[in-house]
Amino acid sequence: MGLIHTTRGRYGGNFVAENVGVHLMEVARKIPLTRSEIRDLADWRRAISGEACFLAAERGTQENFDAIALGSSAFDDAVAKLTAMRVADARFHHLVAEASRSPRLVREEGEIQLEMNKLILTRPHLRTSQPMLLRCHDPIVNAIIRRDAVRARVEMLAHVETTYNWGVGLAKE
Repeated sequence: MGLIHTTRGRYGGNFVAENVGVHLMEVARKIPLTRSEIRDLADWRRAISGEACFLAAERGTQENFDAIALGSSAFDDAVAKLTAMRVADARFHHLVAEASRSPRLVREEGEIQLEMNKLILTRPHLRTSQPMLLRCHDPIVNAIIRRDAVRARVEMLAHVETTYNWGVGLAKE
């Protein structure tokens, strides 16, 4: 795993690698989340992302709405490229949180998106799911732009549950 290195000879021995933190992060990214961890992540997303959506619809400006719509389009344009898609998805959710006007929700959404990297980037079968991802943010965007806060929350919760169901289908026990 690259956590230690061994040197032979008079001053040899086993030593902790200088970049052990980087190696530990790589290992953590390669360990798939369990079903219960995915459920916990989905519950956290429901609470934070759902409320951010609700407040974005209530508090967002036209500038926010334009950025959210562009973020959704950028996601659709990136679906064929896993890393670009992941970045665009995180950006979209961050834009929704920013429109909520709540710094705490923005901060929590950032943490959620870091955890989502573990779920999404460690899944080898994601490419087979990509066609279903096209336009998956549209119901959220439409509800926010219409300032339908309740519908925006409902659409975000549905989005979170779709992601949960996909992730749990690939999870270890």
